[in-house]
Amino acid sequence: MNKAFSPRVLFVIAAVLIAAFSRFIPHPFNFTAVGAMALFAGATMGNRWLSLIVPVAALFITDIFFAFHATMWATYGSMMLITMIGWFIRDRQNFITITAASLVSVFVFFVITNAAMWVVGFYLPVSFYSQDAAGLASSLVMGIPFMGNTILSQLFYTAILFGAFHGIRVWKPTLVRA
Repeated sequence: MNKAFSPRVLFVIAAVLIAAFSRFIPHPFNFTAVGAMALFAGATMGNRWLSLIVPVAALFITDIFFAFHATMWATYGSMMLITMIGWFIRDRQNFITITAASLVSVFVFFVITNAAMWVVGFYLPVSFYSQDAAGLASSLVMGIPFMGNTILSQLFYTAILFGAFHGIRVWKPTLVRA
């Protein structure tokens, strides 16, 4: 079988797509599998380009149904950075590294996407925030109420994805071999 589409890669792609489509299930605000799927792809796919493309493509496909927005560049960019965080834990996956990578991912997503709300004010006719340091600080502070669900969802879905992957690796190693 082509190494680009080994059983492991196909398993990870399927898991990422299932995680992406979980966005269609009713959920609390900011409680989705999006960040976890990017971290998981980065940590489990050997092909770095594919690990970047798969979660972003899955996010794009679901965004077709949810609508596009002015800060998509920040959301997709933060997903790519979260995937890259996954690269760093690829060969040292354990409870501590996966949990730490999950929390760092939340911080990356929070800062980039909330700062993006401030940045769009530079080129949109209406801005939520003043275009100075106080406006940037305000955009970050306004995101804090949503951070709790982001942390909970990141930890929850990361546990499901990595737990399933490691469980299947023990139960049916051929399904997730490299």
